[in-house]
Amino acid sequence: MGRNLITVLLLAAVHTASGWTDGQLLIWMDADRASAMQLVANKFEQDYGIPVRIETPEKITDSFPLAAQAGKGPDIVIWAHDKVGEWADSGLIAPIEVTAGYKQQFYPMAWDAVRHHKQLWGYPISLEAIGLIYNKKLVNGAPPTQIGDFIPFHRKLKSEHPEMNSILWDYSSPYYSWGILASGGGYIFGKTTDGYDSRNVGVAAEGAVQGLSEIVHLIDSGVMPRMASSGDVPQELMAQGKLAMMISGPWDWPNLMKSGIDFGVVVFRLPISIAAHRIETWQRNFWRNTLSPRRACAHWIMSNRLASRR
Repeated sequence: MGRNLITVLLLAAVHTASGWTDGQLLIWMDADRASAMQLVANKFEQDYGIPVRIETPEKITDSFPLAAQAGKGPDIVIWAHDKVGEWADSGLIAPIEVTAGYKQQFYPMAWDAVRHHKQLWGYPISLEAIGLIYNKKLVNGAPPTQIGDFIPFHRKLKSEHPEMNSILWDYSSPYYSWGILASGGGYIFGKTTDGYDSRNVGVAAEGAVQGLSEIVHLIDSGVMPRMASSGDVPQELMAQGKLAMMISGPWDWPNLMKSGIDFGVVVFRLPISIAAHRIETWQRNFWRNTLSPRRACAHWIMSNRLASRR
């Protein structure tokens, strides 16, 4: 009885569109994760008879605003948390309301990532964070997890494998180096009860400066090159078996698996203060198109299927 009632209500909600494809929900997302999401969409259609079409257009951050402003585009778009302020202020996505019990199913920081002007604007789907990725063939036993251990590790590796590189990452990018700077007490903006204080900037805090000094020391010691390894250089060297360690995230794991690299991942710490280790994260979320004529149905599938334990 309960499922039948839900099905009737959903069908009513999804058949109120004019100018949109009638009788189905449309999701836009990146191509890398679309196949996994399609399994959830297929199950939803099987249970409720409502098709869910998934499309993977290029440059979603450009195409979605253009489509949404024209009253078109997807009912749901899946993208990272870095667009919440821009899209919310532009009226492209709609705020959501969730119960306290529902919120408890997720890490608190997951909701922080979709909060803007004291409102929630999306449902968390995945949380990615950087770590120390290491090649088990080149790292005997546990890898170094403190920045002070990299120099002796580098010297030992070079004595045994002169052609190999010990560790690389794009140290010029705050995204990859932030864990080092923040571990010493660095922060971007000071937190307040309402969000952040843009006048309280902590990127030059004493701990952040000390962390940056540790990175410079690695460069001066010859552990890392004086020119930052930007782009795909660390990932390519790791995939070729020529790099022992790199600081990166799970987006690089599939290529390492395809290359047959036996690798491990550990948390990377900087022992320069008693501050908790903090890293930069990347979170993907479900955003609901403000102009979608199927807002109720989109909200239901996001909260009860796409972003739930089911």
